[in-house]
Amino acid sequence: MNKYQKFKEKALENSEVRESFEEGLELLRISAEIATLREKLGYSQTELAKKAHTTQTVISKLKNGQNVNLRTLYKVLAALGVSIQLKTS
Repeated sequence: MNKYQKFKEKALENSEVRESFEEGLELLRISAEIATLREKLGYSQTELAKKAHTTQTVISKLKNGQNVNLRTLYKVLAALGVSIQLKTS
């Protein structure tokens, strides 16, 4: 185990750190899924932005896991032809 792995293991023992880490991973997963779908559909960020009635900057923020407005997320997903399904954990 390298130094990073040891540090990460120790840090994740703290429940607040672990929760924040897991939240970040989930945000990255969602961002990656949206980017993959956009690419699969052959849309550039600019094309998707036009379809979602937003800007390329917003699409870039979404791709990078930055915060976007919930309504904007909904419009982007609708432009991609997908919806959100919530489930309890």
